[in-house]
Amino acid sequence: MTMSKTRDAVLAAAQQLFAERGYANVHIAQISAEAGVSPAMVMKVGIRKQKLFEDATPPPAEPVLMPGLAREDIGREIVRQILRRRDMNATEPLLHSLLSTIDAPDPVAAREEFRDRYVGALRRIIDDRPNGLLENDDSPAGSAGNAEGQDAGSARGSQSQQRAEIVTALVIGLVYVVRGLHQLDDPLDTDAIIERYGGMIQSIIDADSL
Repeated sequence: MTMSKTRDAVLAAAQQLFAERGYANVHIAQISAEAGVSPAMVMKVGIRKQKLFEDATPPPAEPVLMPGLAREDIGREIVRQILRRRDMNATEPLLHSLLSTIDAPDPVAAREEFRDRYVGALRRIIDDRPNGLLENDDSPAGSAGNAEGQDAGSARGSQSQQRAEIVTALVIGLVYVVRGLHQLDDPLDTDAIIERYGGMIQSIIDADSL
């Protein structure tokens, strides 16, 4: 087996075991057995267990929506994608990201990365700034960039961030219910779930204030 194939086998085994058992419950010997290589070869690939986890674990998922999707359709489209992946028995990247965040050797850093990638991307989608900067406490707002304008920009940024975090909480809840608890699994209810749950998410996106 070439070194490239060995690395692929080790990382695939590590990814599977970390996902199934969590970081703390996986040992190098288990990864070597799953990959069919020696423990020494596993360490050659990963150097240490934490490095193996980092290399084997995909970065946190980001919400991906169709280009040109109307703002008023965002909530329902998010729900539609979750149910479509469920019906196709496809991997749910958000669920994998959550499990990886919980089991990460550095949970604080993992949570921050999830917040930056998923919540940040969702906030950009909600604000219709897919490639732009987000308003925050440090960015000037208003034509003159004065203190009043900065306060207004900070307030808008805070509201926008809160909206994104609430939407994230609603999305995580749905993902756990349909993929973790296997509920809401009647295909006849799919349209109703999209309309009701997607409508609830959309109401947060459209809220003028929270």
